[in-house]
Amino acid sequence: AADPSRNASIILKKLPASAHMGLRRHASGLAEEFNGSHP
Repeated sequence: AADPSRNASIILKKLPASAHMGLRRHASGLAEEFNGSHP
């Protein structure tokens, strides 16, 4: 089976740095939202 986290990192490496930063910011925002709604 393919490793999803490895596939994601490969995909991220193919993206421009600006898109990568935007995704990371978006992911951290989702994590904070999730943590806030699930104490």
